Amino acid sequence: MFKFAGAAAIFISCVSIGCTKSYRMKKRCNSLNSLILATERIGAEISFTKKRLERIFNDIARDFKLPLFSDTAIMMQSVGTRHALSRSLSKYADDMALTAQDIKAAKTLNAITDFSGDEQQRLLQTTLKLLELSYSEATEKYNKTGKLYRNCGVLLGILGVILLF
Repeated sequence: MFKFAGAAAIFISCVSIGCTKSYRMKKRCNSLNSLILATERIGAEISFTKKRLERIFNDIARDFKLPLFSDTAIMMQSVGTRHALSRSLSKYADDMALTAQDIKAAKTLNAITDFSGDEQQRLLQTTLKLLELSYSEATEKYNKTGKLYRNCGVLLGILGVILLF
């Protein structure tokens, strides 16, 4: 009886570890894609509307379901745009499954209020390019190893069950 319970626990834990790793890789791809779309929208809103940055960030948070931007908009008044975005990225990096490289790419958006006009658009283009590079790397890594982690979890679970009996 205890052998069966132990075998089930081993199998379930191995499968869940493999699926969790694969899920985090997929979540990173989705988060980076959302950040790319949000950055494109920030550029369009700045170019074509006269909205304040806080309102743009709140609209993006609502439309893309990214609490990162709503948190940034709330903190902008007290600590400024640069520090608000840095703090929000640090706060939500684990939830969005972002790596240090992804955070560094997204933090280039910090200086958005330091420039205006063409310089601001160049900064947004630079941020987009960096995020797109991170996204392509994340997608490539997920396509190569996403199924591998799930399948290895299942196979290691089966191996553990076989070794137990």
